[in-house]
Amino acid sequence: MKINGNFDPKDIGKVNSNSVSKVKSDSSSEVSGLVADNSSLVSQLSSKLSEIKAGQPPFDAEKVAQVKAAIAAGEFKISPEAIADKIIKEARELVGN
Repeated sequence: MKINGNFDPKDIGKVNSNSVSKVKSDSSSEVSGLVADNSSLVSQLSSKLSEIKAGQPPFDAEKVAQVKAAIAAGEFKISPEAIADKIIKEARELVGN
């Protein structure tokens, strides 16, 4: 079937089996590549997460309760400079600088 203005309705449904095989082969290779890439990425992220988690202190419920009480009492002070410094530090660590 040609798509240059010479369309014949009788050609609908006619497909060359070689074309179908090539499309299946190309699609299969592409999907396999994507799966392999994603599998590798997931593995890398999992390893990185394990490293990060290993270096983290355990959850401190008492500190959370103290912060929550300070917020409720209106005594919790926020330091934009400290927050900015920590964000910059984390960003540098993520990009490896």
